[in-house]
Amino acid sequence: VYGVGTIIGTIIFIPLGDIFGRLKMLILGQVGALGFVLLLIFSSSYSLCVIYSFFIGIFTVAISNNLFCFVIDSIPTKCMTFFSTLIVGAYCIGDLILSGVLSLQVKWRVMCWVITGIMTFVSFILIFLIESPRYLLAQGKHKEAMVSLQHIANINKTLLIKSFSFEGKLNRKAGSFLESLQLCRTWEMIKNIALIAGMRFGSALIYSGLSLNVQKLGANPYVLIASFAIANFLGIMLAGYIIKYTGSKYSIAIGYSLSCISLLAPELGISEVSSREVWLILCKFFIGLASNSMFIYQNQTFTTMIKNIGGGIAILFQKSASMISPMLGIYPTLLKTICALVGTVCVVSLLLSKG
Repeated sequence: VYGVGTIIGTIIFIPLGDIFGRLKMLILGQVGALGFVLLLIFSSSYSLCVIYSFFIGIFTVAISNNLFCFVIDSIPTKCMTFFSTLIVGAYCIGDLILSGVLSLQVKWRVMCWVITGIMTFVSFILIFLIESPRYLLAQGKHKEAMVSLQHIANINKTLLIKSFSFEGKLNRKAGSFLESLQLCRTWEMIKNIALIAGMRFGSALIYSGLSLNVQKLGANPYVLIASFAIANFLGIMLAGYIIKYTGSKYSIAIGYSLSCISLLAPELGISEVSSREVWLILCKFFIGLASNSMFIYQNQTFTTMIKNIGGGIAILFQKSASMISPMLGIYPTLLKTICALVGTVCVVSLLLSKG
């Protein structure tokens, strides 16, 4: 039910982020998710838990994708790889907190209170944020962009040169239906968005297939969650380093091909449980490398006007894979291996990013 909520949230909030602004949708998602988590804590029946989980899924997506786009639009292009890596790496910190709290054998309501505390702290930070000047310029809101730029200049204690003028005023709205058609203006663009969506589906199937089935591996699930989180974090950090020297395409190819080997290795004669766990932890490392590289490539490919919509299509496939992965269990390994292998082959057909 939560997975269905994330899919519906993607369809609703992703276009709205391009139309009304990333920051507005980010605040709406934060307030909505926080409110329904609080309702979940005080719910009196299982039916209410299911309903509240559905709405939490809807608002969680509004937070994640709009946060990515907001940060990417607010920083210099040369810093995009570094900050993208930090954002994706933050997910691993959440996994570590989750494994630590759950290892104490606490009740699920206590876990929800921990989440509420973190979300409340983040909500106070959102008060001090301003909309990205890059997004405002793409919307043609030049006066608002100047106010935002002046605010940034004041924070950095520097002078804003006001003698420049904005050329080519836009009479279009970012995120409109016509703007979304940019994704389909050429066969190459259609093929590229299809490849991105398919590869995000494959990486999410592997990632969630491991994360959401740790209890079926036979080892301590809390230790495995923490191990997966650390391995994934290291893979994400390595992606930023590799991209700096080779580019996104090569980094994606390296991550997918090595995750394919890590999935196959336990099935080729290594039967010990401990050895299988080591290989799966390595797979987590390499799929983290591929996923972060894919995310950075995606942000380099889509322009400001369609960044949310383009990324939203990819997230739609990613959330679908995350929803069905628990149903597959830790096996079939063959399916996950095929996903990694297909992802490796698809990299060859990706357009070379100029970001």
